[in-house]
Amino acid sequence: MSKRVRIRYKKGKEIAFLSHLDIWRAFSRLVRRAEIPIEFSQGFHPRPMISMGPALPVGASGEEELLDIFLEREPDSDLLSRLKACSPPGLEIKETWFVEEKDKALTAFPFLSLWYLSGTWEKVPEEDFLKALLQREELFTLRSTPKVVKQINLKKYLRALRARRGFLEVELYSSPLGGARLEEVLRLLEEGGYKFCLEAISRRKLIPLE
Repeated sequence: MSKRVRIRYKKGKEIAFLSHLDIWRAFSRLVRRAEIPIEFSQGFHPRPMISMGPALPVGASGEEELLDIFLEREPDSDLLSRLKACSPPGLEIKETWFVEEKDKALTAFPFLSLWYLSGTWEKVPEEDFLKALLQREELFTLRSTPKVVKQINLKKYLRALRARRGFLEVELYSSPLGGARLEEVLRLLEEGGYKFCLEAISRRKLIPLE
């Protein structure tokens, strides 16, 4: 019977511009180098059984990212040490633990995430403005897709905002049914007269919710 291992890792600034798929490929190579007995999918093109957590935007780093790997059997030696020893620059393995097969997949969890955006403000938002914004009943913005432009209410996704000179902290809720995009939050602030010139993005926390 296969075993599922959850990995907490850091996507550093060195590899911030790797895509979600690029990170999956990096882990595919990593488990091979570490000689981890990973399970492969069935079919004509077997693929390593690696299930990623919520995607980061290209250009963003992440301090507490998550993914699952499925093993054919328990490894013969310490899994964490083997992964750490073979990790490329910018990819730091922080923690591993076994997960029960009956537990939910990462793709089924709602998440709470804390984002740190560095950059410059034309004018720093006052705390009273941010508090009033979060207390509004509706926070509508437009979201464009290749086929349609639709109106999205960010109220249920936007949990907290904190702004100071040089940075913005955003706390967001997301679920398999949807979430907010950082550019949509920045658009809300700009509509209120507070334009932020973004330089870097880091997801500091990624917390699965039951």
